[in-house]
Amino acid sequence: MSKTILIAGTSSGLGEAAVFEYAHRGWNVVAAMRNVAAANPRFAELQKVVVTHIDVTDRPSIDAALALTGEKFGQLDALLNVAGYGQVGAIEEVTPAELRAEYETNVVGVLNVVQAVLPQFRARRGGHILVVGSMSAHLSFPTMTVYASSKAAVRSLVEGLQMECEPLGVKITLVEPAGYMTKFFDNVKKRYAHGRLRRYLRQDATQSSTPHTSATSPSPWAPLPTSPESTSHHSISLSTTDGLTWVRDTQAARLAEYAKWEHITKKPIDFATGAPWRRDKNNARAAGQR
Repeated sequence: MSKTILIAGTSSGLGEAAVFEYAHRGWNVVAAMRNVAAANPRFAELQKVVVTHIDVTDRPSIDAALALTGEKFGQLDALLNVAGYGQVGAIEEVTPAELRAEYETNVVGVLNVVQAVLPQFRARRGGHILVVGSMSAHLSFPTMTVYASSKAAVRSLVEGLQMECEPLGVKITLVEPAGYMTKFFDNVKKRYAHGRLRRYLRQDATQSSTPHTSATSPSPWAPLPTSPESTSHHSISLSTTDGLTWVRDTQAARLAEYAKWEHITKKPIDFATGAPWRRDKNNARAAGQR
């Protein structure tokens, strides 16, 4: 019997590629997106693929997509959340409203879809939730800091979710891509007021003009397990070699910085006086009162 997956965020990029990948594996696929008019016309050629509306910031639309999934295919076996977007802009220029909007989609959207699907997975002690994060969760870039911070939040959220779901029999996978040729930068929201940022935008334009992922391109989803039951909790990096190198170098630099200041952590400070804290009976008693 075919497995069923709901994929949120399928109008372009990795989500679009995932529809073709899972359809070719023989899965039932619900391809969900905010604007169904933007769906790839080739979806209609795929057997057992249904296109529907979803907005991860709107819980009723998520519930409606899940209800449609049940009507069409019965039991849902996996959820893949790809929905999200980036924006370019220096911290000095990005408004609080723009930051909140990105977090609403990239972070709260993850929470919304997880909370919508988890009760049915928990009830039958099965199912698989896959969340797409980003390599930028590990390192930030100039003018992409808001996006990177949202993906760092996603990573922390999913890591905690993995631990919470382990005793429930629900599998959780975090996917962190980098460097794939999709329409990501075509959809980036750009905000800039100063000429010094234009060089970054020129770099973005160069990346967005490269060939996009399509049904005939090598699938970036090939490393994913075929069955929800075939894997335990883990993170998958779909990074390029350069992306992995950047992450490793960043982590090494971070550990080196921690080591540089480790000696400070070994000198407890009494924050009331600023003096080195001596652990005696009086200090221990005062610490307990605090």
